[in-house]
Amino acid sequence: MMMKTWKRVLLAATLVTAMPVALMAQRVDDRRDDRRWEDFGDRLAVALERAAFRMERAFDEDSDFSFRMEELGERFEELGERWGDRWSENFSEALREADWDWSGMNDWDYDRSDRDQDSGPRVEGADFEWNGSIGAGEILEIKGISGEISAMPASGNRIEVLARKSARRSDPESVTIQIIEHRGGVTLCALYPTPDDSRRDNECGVGDDGQMSVRRNDTQVDWEVRVPANVRFHGRTVNGDIQIENLKADVVARTVNGDVELETTGSAEASTVNGDVRATFDVMREDARFETVNGSVILDVADDLNADLDASWMNGDLESDIPLRLNGRLGRRQAQGMLGEGGPELRVRTVNGSIRIR
Repeated sequence: MMMKTWKRVLLAATLVTAMPVALMAQRVDDRRDDRRWEDFGDRLAVALERAAFRMERAFDEDSDFSFRMEELGERFEELGERWGDRWSENFSEALREADWDWSGMNDWDYDRSDRDQDSGPRVEGADFEWNGSIGAGEILEIKGISGEISAMPASGNRIEVLARKSARRSDPESVTIQIIEHRGGVTLCALYPTPDDSRRDNECGVGDDGQMSVRRNDTQVDWEVRVPANVRFHGRTVNGDIQIENLKADVVARTVNGDVELETTGSAEASTVNGDVRATFDVMREDARFETVNGSVILDVADDLNADLDASWMNGDLESDIPLRLNGRLGRRQAQGMLGEGGPELRVRTVNGSIRIR
């Protein structure tokens, strides 16, 4: 039952995460019969609702889930590139050609009562506190599995980190906070006990390195971080919101099941699967992505922002208060064009939601 649960959620979440990429690869022509896509969108919305209710339980059982999701997303993107304009008409045939093992991933027994099975009081663990300093332009990185991340400006030049642990069934003290100080900055991870059936020990790693696997541990770690000016901030969790207020440097925020809200005078990048993305930023020094599947993307940018916009959506629309010079005409589900004088690529994606640039 444990493995079936994460697979059910994995199918819905991974498929819809990669689908916008595939749809953009084939550039849906407005002359086609849009009823097919409207029907698909309705079915997708139902699948996403099911996934959202299953998500919290699935993370307790198998938090390797998010990394498998990314792997399957890459598979669908590959199919989109290979099949091009034939994607929409030959989706099932494309899956058969790929010959992937989907066994056990479509057995939905949707029951909303699952969401409330673990509604008892949470037991608090001991707080973790850390403070230190890194150089201007270096990265403070927070990596969690379950729990919110909140970041705000520090009053001085030192980083302050507070991690609060709590759980309903598990021992909060089974989760430790690991620190890696490295040449590019500092990384702090919530490290869960390694499951008995795991092939690798859990370990904290910088960026995409490390191993994070969880079985039947519902410990939640909520982070409160104070970030000095000119220190870049990267926040990553799986099941939780990310809120970043009034920072003065570049920001990257990623979650799977939660909203992302950020504000910085530097550049920014954010993604989620089930949730909204709201970002306020002033500059783009390099390409940036703002992506969700089940939610809207709202970007508040400088009036003089220069970027090349690549936007796509399925059930929603696009509105821009910033003058947008389109490349070609505005499609029903996609748009490319220049904001200002053009510049780095601004990639914006959603499936069930709208895009606002203001």
